[in-house]
Amino acid sequence: MSNSFDTSLAGLNAQTAAIQVTSNNIANTSTVGFKARQSLFVDQYFKAVESGGVAGNSDAGTKRVDTQGSLKSTSSALDLAVQGSGMFCLTSQVSGDTATSTYYSRNGSFAVNKDGYIVNANGLFLNGYQPNATFSGATTTMGALMMPPAALEPVNSTSGTVAANLDVRLAAPTAVVGGVSTPKPFLASDPSTYSASTTVNVFDAKGVGHQISLYFKKVDDTVVDDPRSLTTPKAMATASQFELYMQGDGATLKRGAAGNAGSATLGTAADTAAAEAKALYDAYEAAQGNALGASSNYQSAVATTKAAVAAQDSALVRLAAVPVTQTLATAAPELAALVSAASGLSAANTDGDPAAITLRQAAFNTALANYSAAPALTDSADIARAQPAVSAITVYNSATNALVEADDTEASALAALTSANATALSAAEANAEAVAASRLGTLQFVDGQLLGSLTTSASTGNAATPTLFNAQLADSNGVGLFDVSLDLSQMTAFGKTFTVSKNTADGAAPGALSGFSVSETGMLTGQYTNGKTMVAGQLALASFQAPDQLSPASGSVFNASAASGEPVLGTATSGSFGAVRSSVLEQSTTDMAAELVNLMIQQRNYQANSQGLQAANVVMTTAINLGR
Repeated sequence: MSNSFDTSLAGLNAQTAAIQVTSNNIANTSTVGFKARQSLFVDQYFKAVESGGVAGNSDAGTKRVDTQGSLKSTSSALDLAVQGSGMFCLTSQVSGDTATSTYYSRNGSFAVNKDGYIVNANGLFLNGYQPNATFSGATTTMGALMMPPAALEPVNSTSGTVAANLDVRLAAPTAVVGGVSTPKPFLASDPSTYSASTTVNVFDAKGVGHQISLYFKKVDDTVVDDPRSLTTPKAMATASQFELYMQGDGATLKRGAAGNAGSATLGTAADTAAAEAKALYDAYEAAQGNALGASSNYQSAVATTKAAVAAQDSALVRLAAVPVTQTLATAAPELAALVSAASGLSAANTDGDPAAITLRQAAFNTALANYSAAPALTDSADIARAQPAVSAITVYNSATNALVEADDTEASALAALTSANATALSAAEANAEAVAASRLGTLQFVDGQLLGSLTTSASTGNAATPTLFNAQLADSNGVGLFDVSLDLSQMTAFGKTFTVSKNTADGAAPGALSGFSVSETGMLTGQYTNGKTMVAGQLALASFQAPDQLSPASGSVFNASAASGEPVLGTATSGSFGAVRSSVLEQSTTDMAAELVNLMIQQRNYQANSQGLQAANVVMTTAINLGR
């Protein structure tokens, strides 16, 4: 009968173990990342029959309920959860020496310790792949992960890229100088002197920001060799041309001996250089304005002269129309002769024969001189007969005087115009010299594509001959010379509005950490006030062939065991690993209702096994009493 005692006792032990598992599940209802477990039992009856051992059942351990816990949002970016398979990797030490212990957990509640490392509640370090040298990605080297630094040092700019479309439909800016239409000289402060502009922000070694402004000015088209042509000689193509000018902080970058490179001193020197350029251009504009004014005055004088000539011609015709009678010829022969000479000159003017006009003009001038020298008429009757001719002569003389005055005004206006034009041309030449020194190069486009970018490298796919312009900047306040190479290879010139698609440069100002994020791949990235980002590493995830066999340790973590197998490491979203979720925590998989039901069932089973033990005791007591 001892077997009955042993069988019931085995049942009691098994139910006790089950109650412990259920109680542990209930106790960890609020434990982050906790996975509930189920008790396992095995039947011992047939084994007992064969071996003579104890029948009943026994506790065969537990099985983890490996389901995804619900995700609960939090306010901390370092609250992490794995949605899918995989476990966080934790270490007891920063460096991986022989004393370092490695742990695994689904509990993703992390914080930052005093040294900047990311740790769990027990001070274990979150393990992952370390950042690369440029902090743009992660390496394959494992180690404890740290938060990005609280501040970034400034980085000197060295290169940049500008990609934009220039509107090929635009006409070249022109101006009238000295009465001649010429290309309008460039001035950064005057948008009418260029076609488009954009600005690149760069930084010096001290983190001080500077601006490199690019100006594109449309000029006349030209004929070039078509680089796409395979013939010898190459086929010709029409190229649209845009001159390129650059300024650094408002200072003109002047082309150096090296070619398409410009240098300028910034700071206070930039203000001086800008003022000098503006003064040159202002002088040119003022001279141009004076020339335009003088031209207007001259045109007005010419018009006045033409009117005076017309008035004199009209007066001459009126004088020629006076009838020459015998009495007039007797009373005033000089006057009659003048009228006849006027008639002859008027007829010659109508015929248009230059020789006749010259001859008749001389005769008229002689007759006019004779009339002026003749004695005045005294007889009233003679005066009356001469009055029509005298009135016509008075009108003619007045018109002649006006013509003389108009001729003098025209001559004076012409002299002023000549002087103003000369001054304007001189000012234009001086300004053009300064502008030419600041023109870094000319961009040529064939069918909208930049020459030098029409052919690409088979290995990189980029322009075989990149179009680079080097800006050399020095700060007059103490920052040393630094170069920024700008790549314009992606520029185009199609018949559409000027549009900038890319305008970037490396380098950065000092920046403070403004935010921190963890991507679904486990990439830890810091965001800074200067607009830069910095990768601090990438979380490593581990999976096991037999996760139920992990050896539990305190603090919701586990150790690998011989039964669980060695961990397989990887990153989130790769292979069978799940995704990392930030600002959420995985909740316990404990089902409180189910666990309470299990607890009642286990309590009932325990009571039933105790009844079996009591029954065995009664039977044994009865058997003992039978022998008395």
